[in-house]
Amino acid sequence: MGQKAASKDVIDALVKALGSEYCEVRSTAGCTLREIGEKRGTKEVIDALVDVAGDRDILVSMVPCEVLGEMGEKAATKEAIDVLVSALGNENSDFRRGACTAFMHIGERAATKEVIDALVKLVGDRDSLVSMSACEALGKMGEKAATKEALDALVKALGNEDSYFRSRACKALAKISEKATTKEVIDALVQALGNHNDDVRSRACYALGKMGEKAASIELIDALVNVVGYQDPLACASACEALGEMAENAATKEVIDALVKALGYEDSYCRSRACYALGKMAKKAARNEVIDALVNVVGDQDTVACARACEALGEMAENAATKEVMNALVKALGNEDSYSRSRACYALGKLGEKASTKEVIDAVVKALGNHIYDVRCRACYALGKMGEKAATKEVIEALVNVVGDRNSLVSMDACEALGEIGVKAATKEVIDALVQALGNHNDDVRKKYLFLIMIINIQLIVFIYLFCQSLAIDNEEILSEKELKLIRYLSHLTYMQTINPTNMTWKG
Repeated sequence: MGQKAASKDVIDALVKALGSEYCEVRSTAGCTLREIGEKRGTKEVIDALVDVAGDRDILVSMVPCEVLGEMGEKAATKEAIDVLVSALGNENSDFRRGACTAFMHIGERAATKEVIDALVKLVGDRDSLVSMSACEALGKMGEKAATKEALDALVKALGNEDSYFRSRACKALAKISEKATTKEVIDALVQALGNHNDDVRSRACYALGKMGEKAASIELIDALVNVVGYQDPLACASACEALGEMAENAATKEVIDALVKALGYEDSYCRSRACYALGKMAKKAARNEVIDALVNVVGDQDTVACARACEALGEMAENAATKEVMNALVKALGNEDSYSRSRACYALGKLGEKASTKEVIDAVVKALGNHIYDVRCRACYALGKMGEKAATKEVIEALVNVVGDRNSLVSMDACEALGEIGVKAATKEVIDALVQALGNHNDDVRKKYLFLIMIINIQLIVFIYLFCQSLAIDNEEILSEKELKLIRYLSHLTYMQTINPTNMTWKG
C-alpha cells in the first residue's frame, strides 16, 4: 500500500481490523501497518498493537515487535516497552529476536534497567541470531547500557566461537565506549586484535579507537602496530585510525614508522587512515621521511588518500613548508576532485607565510573561481593566512570579487582574508566592495562584516562609526546597543592608539 495511502481514515480502518475476529484479517492489517511508514506512529496504533501482542495466532502476535520497532522512538511508551520486554522472554526465538530488533530501533529512549537486564540475559541466548541482536540493541542504547552486567556479558561474548557474534560484541562496546574503558574490556579487545577473522580485528580496533587516550597502554599500542602490519585492508585502516585517536600517547618512533610503511600499502583506504593518524601526531611525526612519504600520497590516484595527505601536511605546518611539499599541494589544486582541492588549500593556509610564493599564490587565486563553494572558502582562508606577503594587486582584486559571492560563507571568508592581509587591503575598491556586501546579506551576516571590516585598517574607522550610527537610526534591531558600544569603543581605542597608546578597559 505504501506511505501515500496512509491517510487517517486508512490507519483508523487498519486499527479496527486488528480487532477482527478473523486471524487472517488481523494478520493482514498488521502487515499493512508495517509497510505504511512513520504515519502509523500514533497513540491509537500503538495501543492497538499492544492489545494484539497476546493474540492466539502466532503471526498476529509477532506483528507488534515488527511494527513497534519500525516506529523507532515514537514507540517508546511504557505499554509498548512492556510488551517488547515480555517478548524478550518468549519461548519462540523469532519473538526474542524481533523484540531485540525493536529495541535496537527505539534506542536510548528504551534504556531502562528492566530492558537492559533482559537484553543482557539474551546475550548468552542459545540462538546465536538472538544473541547478536541483543548485542546490537545494547550498543544502540549507548552509554546508558554500560552497566557492569552488560559489559561483563559483552566481554564474555568476545570469546564466542562465532566470529560474526564476536564482531557484534566489539561493535556494541564501541557504541558505549566512554564508559566501557575498563581493564577487563580493554584486555578482551586487545585479545580480539589477534583474531583470525578480519572483521573481528577491525571492529576491535574501532572500539579501542573510540576509547581514545583512556585505553592507551604500551601493550595495546604494540598490538595495534601488529595489526597495521597485517596489510588486511579493513583491520589495517581501523588500527591506523585507533592509533590516531591515541595520538598523544601513541606517537612513538615504532608507531610512526609503521604508519609510514602503511602509506605504501596497496589499499587506498588504509593509506588514507595512515595519513589521518600521522596528521593527529603532527608535532612528533614532522620528520623528513614522514613528510616525503606524505608528499608521495598527495599524488595518489585515490582522492580520499590525497586529501588526507594534504591535511596531514597542513597539520605539520611550517615544518612541512618545503619546495617539494608546496609543489605537490599546488599540483593537487589542479585535481578534478573538489575535496582534494579543498584540502590542498587548507594545507597551504596552515603553512602560512612560508607558502606565499608566486606559484602558490597564483594557484590559490585560481581556486577562488572554483564552482565548489568549499574550495572557494578554503582558498580565501589560505590567502588570508599568507598575510601581507600575499597582498598583491591581483590577490586583493580577486578577493574583492569574491566578497560579492552568492554564498555568504565564501563572502565572509573573503572579508576575513582581506582583514588578515591588513593595511595593503584598505583601498577604496575594497571599502566599496565591503559596503556593498553589507547590503547584500541578512542581518547576522552584516554584523559579521562589520567586525571583519574593523580589523582591515585604521582608515576604515570613521566609516564604521558613521555606518553604525546610521544603522542605529534606521533600524535599532539590526545591532544591539552593546554591539554598537563595542564598535564605537574599538573605533575610539584604535584612533587613540595612533596618537598616544594607552591601556583602556572595555565595559560592555
